[in-house]
Amino acid sequence: MVYVDAVQFAPHGLIDVQNLGCDFLICSAYKFFGPHMGILWGRLDVVDALKPYKCRCSSNALPERFELGTPQIELMAGLSAAVDYLAELGAAAGDQASRRQKITKAFELSIAYENPLAQRLIDGLSDIAGLTIHGITDPKRINERVPTVSFTVQGIVPEAIVRQMNAENIPMVRPQLRLGDCAPARHSGRPGRRAHRHRSLQHFSRDRRDAGECAPRCRHAEAGTILSAPRGPIIACGRRQNR
Repeated sequence: MVYVDAVQFAPHGLIDVQNLGCDFLICSAYKFFGPHMGILWGRLDVVDALKPYKCRCSSNALPERFELGTPQIELMAGLSAAVDYLAELGAAAGDQASRRQKITKAFELSIAYENPLAQRLIDGLSDIAGLTIHGITDPKRINERVPTVSFTVQGIVPEAIVRQMNAENIPMVRPQLRLGDCAPARHSGRPGRRAHRHRSLQHFSRDRRDAGECAPRCRHAEAGTILSAPRGPIIACGRRQNR
């Protein structure tokens, strides 16, 4: 049985469960500009064979047997709108075919835009002494990764970098501690207080400055940080927009 966690891939690539051949796939709508709503796709024969605990009055049909009470209608509306937005991007690029083809076009364009930005960010971060990028850095393999770059810096705790980078107008936030002990962090040998920093790029990133400015400002932050900051994992967000 194959269970795919596509939460990081969903905003950066076209998901095709039939092509993947998986049994289950999960992601979260907020990653592709929707509401905080979890999404689970399951192969029909596998899901149909599952018999969950449920109220006697609940239907045995799918998906009702897995859903108790009133559905979160407002979140479902937001999810639909997020998918519509992706289709509109494809339509704006000139694809007037089916909804799926419009979404496919939107991802083709976003990938073509995001990958050069990601490589520029990787190249810049790679020049910083003591900084280790966790993941693919080979330019020839840029299509095998998403433009979310995870890194650690020897001898510097994450929050010190976060505070300095925020001061440099490159927002980074500290998620709940359990994220630092998630499977990828444990697999990399850096759970909890030694968790990675992340910098993520999107199709709306403001030209090449979002990638080009991050590395030199990070280098400046590394030089000016102190080592007595609180500990815990952090994650980088998009560049703050000045109003």
